[in-house]
Amino acid sequence: MKKIGLLIELKDGSLKPANMGMITAAVKEEHEIFAILMEAVTSDIQQQLARYGVDHIVKVVMTRPDWNPARWAQAVVTVLETLDIHILMGMTSAQGKDLLPRIAAILDAPLVMDCVHVDIDRQMAKTSQYSGKTMATFSLVGETILYGMRPNAIAAVVIGGTSLSGGTGGCRCLCLWGIIVFVVLFSLVSHCLLLDIWHHNRRRG
Repeated sequence: MKKIGLLIELKDGSLKPANMGMITAAVKEEHEIFAILMEAVTSDIQQQLARYGVDHIVKVVMTRPDWNPARWAQAVVTVLETLDIHILMGMTSAQGKDLLPRIAAILDAPLVMDCVHVDIDRQMAKTSQYSGKTMATFSLVGETILYGMRPNAIAAVVIGGTSLSGGTGGCRCLCLWGIIVFVVLFSLVSHCLLLDIWHHNRRRG
């Protein structure tokens, strides 16, 4: 199963509606969806993400949580490497324009911004060119691929229920404790302190 990481953005503690279309673009039968959040995660956010097809929620708790694109980019790279995720999607928002290129630079990975369509399995992305005068489709090659989605370019589709397992008190992921130890050790240089993961049993088909 192919792992897909999604950089989820919040505004005033709530999910930005554009996140849902990005999730829809990523969801597929053989895709395992990891929502990565750098800010506080409420039970309402967990339930909303589950409804749109997210399988796992990764909450990154940092010793210095204030917005700093360099630190956030390194923390996201730590998540990707720890969970062996090689596809990352984010939004072409003000935050995404600052964060995604930094992540791509650290990983030496190809990145296409302002995507209106992606074919994750074929590693292809469609985006506008020449100030929107034409559309182009790019074929990407690399160990890790990054996509910046145009907000609201894809209509969101509800596909699942809202049942999540795990939480701050524990998790059913067998390798969770190993991940925590790794990230705590890595926090000495990256300021990334803890990965806390929720899992959602998505009904597909």
